[in-house]
Amino acid sequence: LTANPTLDRTLEFASFTAGDVLRPTSTLVTAGGKGINTARTVHTLGGETLCTGFLGGSSGQTVAAMVTADGITSDWTLVEGSTRLCTILVDASIEQTTVINESGPGINADDWQRLHNTVMKHTSAQTTVCVCGSLPPGASLDNFRSLVDEMKAVAPRLWIDTSGAALDAAFDMQDVCIKVNTDEAGAVLNQAIEGPLAAANAADRLRTTGKPLVVLTMGAEGAVIATEDGRWYAKPPTISVKSPLGSGDAFLGGLALGLSQGQSAADALRMGSAAGAANAMYYGGGRF
Repeated sequence: LTANPTLDRTLEFASFTAGDVLRPTSTLVTAGGKGINTARTVHTLGGETLCTGFLGGSSGQTVAAMVTADGITSDWTLVEGSTRLCTILVDASIEQTTVINESGPGINADDWQRLHNTVMKHTSAQTTVCVCGSLPPGASLDNFRSLVDEMKAVAPRLWIDTSGAALDAAFDMQDVCIKVNTDEAGAVLNQAIEGPLAAANAADRLRTTGKPLVVLTMGAEGAVIATEDGRWYAKPPTISVKSPLGSGDAFLGGLALGLSQGQSAADALRMGSAAGAANAMYYGGGRF
């Protein structure tokens, strides 16, 4: 579920100077948003996946066509307004990436109810459900909580990888798995989290609030997973990074697919870490 997808436009420059007339050395246009990147990763790794979320306008039509062209099944909820654009500026000379995220189309209660119905139509048939990314303008936290409550009642495993107020709400939920970075976890726990051991301890603290699995990501330093059976740490290999964008989404795709195929937490963590690292070697989420 990607409630607020994007049409991503990645522009690479030999060097970037604000105020100049610039000409990119390469351009890539893809369907984006955390959930779409996660789904594309699952598809890349040989899994089957279904995308849902809001789409609107000509940009939404483009996103839908691109997702289909990537071989991913979808069932979109169409709304007024236009799917947001995400402009990604890459300065190759200093390996710096700047992201400009638009807000997305405003939705109303009827729009959300239609999405709710679509999501629930498919949820019970899935081995894993991932709720990814931000909520669009107009979406209420009460509606978000209600949808998650219904999903977790029928989904064998439900992951939440979101931000802002939706993530704050997820921390208070039971029977959901969460993936967060150390900054987000540290804000909730009111502590600085540095290094794998501190991350594992923090994941354990979050898991005791009624969450079967908790993952904390630390960028290039790796990730930890906490389960009722123990904690594991995986560090990705040293790579030549082209763009880190979407690597957290690719990580979740690899992890969730591995678990759904019956892998142990340790092996699934390896698969997620490998997918995240591979993703960073290319432009575009899940296109490794």
